[in-house]
Amino acid sequence: MMLGTKRTRWYRKKVQPEKQALILRDTLAIDRTRLANQRTFLAFFRTGLSLIVTALAIIEFKKDSPDYIFMATVLMIFGAIIMVGGLVNYYVVARRIHRAYDKDDAADSSDQHVSVFVPDAGEQPAKRNSKKNEE
Repeated sequence: MMLGTKRTRWYRKKVQPEKQALILRDTLAIDRTRLANQRTFLAFFRTGLSLIVTALAIIEFKKDSPDYIFMATVLMIFGAIIMVGGLVNYYVVARRIHRAYDKDDAADSSDQHVSVFVPDAGEQPAKRNSKKNEE
């Protein structure tokens, strides 16, 4: 054994699985996961917003009663907490998705470009010789 080198024990080695290119089914699953995350965020946002709007309606119609004002304030606080919680949840899950999947297909990103043929606008189609043009 040479000086200055450490031997790594077999039980300390981290075995990394071979990275394979993602197939279409896997790519679509990732897209569905991202869309589900966005849908969940919108559900949190919608719930929080409905609580805040309900609180504003209670305040508008029951201005005289302190009990209703207190209940409306509690609803506003809960609505704001739910909206912020949904935003935090969205970013945490989006980061997990990014860490889990985007590393693997970063090398394959050059394969995902789509080529589209667009004819040159200045190019005119060739004219056919017809009998009228010959006469």
